[in-house]
Amino acid sequence: MVAPASLHFFRWTEQLKGGGHEIYWFDITDGGAKVDRISWVHQIVGWRLKWNYPGRYFIKNTFPKVYHFIQKWNEHDLAEVFEQKLLEIQPNVVHSFALYLSCAPILQEMKKHKSIHWVYSSWGSDLFYFQNNSACLKDIKMVLPHINSLFTDCSRDYEIAKKYGFSGEFLGVFPGGGGFPLEEMATYFLPFEQRKTILIKGFQGRSGRAIPVLKAVEKMEESLKEYEIVVFWC
Repeated sequence: MVAPASLHFFRWTEQLKGGGHEIYWFDITDGGAKVDRISWVHQIVGWRLKWNYPGRYFIKNTFPKVYHFIQKWNEHDLAEVFEQKLLEIQPNVVHSFALYLSCAPILQEMKKHKSIHWVYSSWGSDLFYFQNNSACLKDIKMVLPHINSLFTDCSRDYEIAKKYGFSGEFLGVFPGGGGFPLEEMATYFLPFEQRKTILIKGFQGRSGRAIPVLKAVEKMEESLKEYEIVVFWC
């Protein structure tokens, strides 16, 4: 598994627990710490820094330009570390989550090891939004012809993938976050007529338009007086 540390990735991976697979996770952005939630997975973390020197966070927050200069010399090369792990583990499958984060940085290494089956999961605006960025579109066109199998969040993104060079096996449309444990949640379900809370969760910016939703709720003020409205702002 090649992915950043994210709730979506953890939920997806939890589907494989107990399936008899030996799972390794290469933390592509390297948060530096292992994750208890997927403790049964072999976790490759803490690979980026050559030396975690005293005062690093202070320099990072106070003198960002100095920190950036130091990091040029203090970071291992991502591609080199990944290939080292690839040769060490000898996996049957590499599964990348999000193209610009987890496919493009390892493309050259995967091209050298074509016998390894490469799966790509497209997340959210991964293809739909970034096809409009010339640099990202270049990565999309370079990566997709080398992908063997593909998951997408929606049928739209499968069509986009084919447009830019994907010709492998389409594994279907599945929630990128792995879904939800419905049996555990069932105890919290209420009959429709008893539901008096409205939860709103959203983004405002590149990946969302939450403010128009709130404006719509405001216009429905009279109709929603009986409800408690809770907003999760991300």
